[in-house]
This record gives sequence, C-alpha cells and structure tokens, in this order.
Amino acid sequence: MELLISPFGAISEKEQIDIINLIKIGNEANAELVLNRMESSLLTAYIKGEMGVMGTATIKRPELSYRTYVFDQACLSKSPENIPLELGYVFISPSFRNQGLALKLCKSLVGLIPKQAVFATTRSDNEGMKAILQKLDFNQEGVAYENRSKTNMLQFYLRDPQKFILDNLY
Repeated sequence: MELLISPFGAISEKEQIDIINLIKIGNEANAELVLNRMESSLLTAYIKGEMGVMGTATIKRPELSYRTYVFDQACLSKSPENIPLELGYVFISPSFRNQGLALKLCKSLVGLIPKQAVFATTRSDNEGMKAILQKLDFNQEGVAYENRSKTNMLQFYLRDPQKFILDNLY
C-alpha cells in the first residue's frame, strides 16, 4: 500500500477516475458535481494498492455559497468567509475498512495545513468519522441538520488552530 498526496489535476487520469468512482460509491456526494469540485480542491490523498485506489480524502475549497449554507444550517455564528477549507470526500473501500486508513489519509492532509482552519461535516451516526475528527483536534460545533436530500442528519466539525493555540497558552 502506498499513500500519495497531490493536487487532483496532477493525478493520473486512471487514478482520478478510480478516486471519483470511490467517492460515488459512498453515495454521500452529489455525483454530478464531484469532478468539478475535485478539480478545484487543494489536495487529494489516496491509498493505492495492487488492486487500485482503496481510499481517498480531500482538502476541498468549497464555494462561499456552499459554506454559507452549511454554516447557516448548523446555526454557527462564525463567518464562512474566514474558513475556506473543508476536509471531505473521505471514503475507504468496504473491503479495506477498520485498518486505520481513513485516519492516516485525514491526518496526512491536515498535517500539511497546520495553521489553517478547516471544517468537516459527517453523518451524525458515523461514529468512526466522528472519532477521527476528534483525534485530529476538530471540535463539534453548532446543531445537527438535515442534508440536502433529507436522508441523513449531518454534524459540523471545526479545526481551528488559533483556538487550539490560545487554549494551550492558559
């Protein structure tokens, strides 16, 4: 297994297709928008093995309109203009789960942007992802809200390095 990190556009076409198909299997992202959003993302991490891409995670740069929607739904008082990055598209192929791969992917990405605030959302019932976010110093904030398709409740998480630094000064 090999962990690779790159801007999405620098990844081979075959691996781009594998990553997008993996995200689509997760069935939690708008399939029609994934390619466009991946192309505008900051970095993509993926784990590749003999059988292809087994897992992926991305630091996205979502549009302000999406960030505003998420912040409003979660009833946050913070300004979405100040938090332009989102950890998302985290998905591990079902046959490779429970091996710590999602944590490894997310940790590698967040470690590359230690001084930047990053948000994430996850299903309220996704205990594994919630545990990963907490291990990476993300804090649950706001209220749970329905996703756009009204099929799941989502919870907002924020990793705010400034808050972390201030909390540890006192």
